[in-house]
Amino acid sequence: MKKLLIVLSALVLAFGLAVSALAVDVDVTGELQWTGMTDFDAPNSYVGDNYLDFTMEVDDYNTVLLELNIDEDFQNLWVDAWYVKTDLGAYFDLPVGLTNAIGWWSVTPSKFEASGHAFERTYIRYGSGSTSGIFPSVDFGQATLDAALGFQLGAPDTNNYAFLLTIPEIGPAMVEVFYVVTVGGLGDGNFGIDANATFDMIKVAAGFRYDLRDQADRVTNTVYTESWAWGVGAKFMSAPFVVDAGINGVGGDVKDRTLDHLGARVGVDMDGEYGADVGIGYSFSDLDAESFGGVDISGWIAPGATTWRVGYLVKEAGSWYGGYGCDGSLAEGGLYVRGSLKF
Repeated sequence: MKKLLIVLSALVLAFGLAVSALAVDVDVTGELQWTGMTDFDAPNSYVGDNYLDFTMEVDDYNTVLLELNIDEDFQNLWVDAWYVKTDLGAYFDLPVGLTNAIGWWSVTPSKFEASGHAFERTYIRYGSGSTSGIFPSVDFGQATLDAALGFQLGAPDTNNYAFLLTIPEIGPAMVEVFYVVTVGGLGDGNFGIDANATFDMIKVAAGFRYDLRDQADRVTNTVYTESWAWGVGAKFMSAPFVVDAGINGVGGDVKDRTLDHLGARVGVDMDGEYGADVGIGYSFSDLDAESFGGVDISGWIAPGATTWRVGYLVKEAGSWYGGYGCDGSLAEGGLYVRGSLKF
């Protein structure tokens, strides 16, 4: 912890001196998550997303971003992203939007999801990963093209590339098409399409990915090539009730996983102030020991920007199901408390 405080203090001091010298405003955003669970025998804790983003507008054309992440045991802090972004479109008065960033960053498809379990986005969200490189972006008005041209530090033969086309409005839907290379040449990547749409009381999300890379199966460790994955989720909202479900699958050289995992939830949401949820998980795959993953019952309150949830996860030892309202679980589930803050 002492090491963490020293590093954090040094980073904040350096950033503060830069801000003071340039006399600019800094926007701070972030998210903190923590879950504690006990089966009344072996208590444990889990940490979700914990990060702080500092965004500094240097002038009319340049922006600096610094993102700090904290690891699971709150002992280490590292710089997860930093960049200097220049608005070339505004500087040259171009008919399209054009920005370019340099630094340590990534280009990743959005985490479209409709259901609470978000199984519809399992296996299908691959970004360039944090990499040192150049990150141009072109905004055509009706579509945006983002790219990551990365150069792995100390590994010149393992460059990262990512190309992401975003179409914000196709009727009620937002659509993204992507191609990402993380290892190998430009032809050793994965491509896909994701969509997110809202129709009055119904929200739908779907995605498909085709992967050209050699991969190892998550259970058997068998190496396979040219796999594909899909996911679909939907949410029905009629205040105060919420019902949703998400399902996914993987195919190609992997057997018996065309249908993989299903997650469903029934909940009550009282205007975003408090509520309760019941979530279940079910597996269609022969690679999981148990088909029924478990059931998660919880209640929550949301005072201001925080959300506090208390629940109980019931599952068999060795079950694949991680629950609905918690960030991980003990082998046989248990009683949990989860707190989160996003600002």
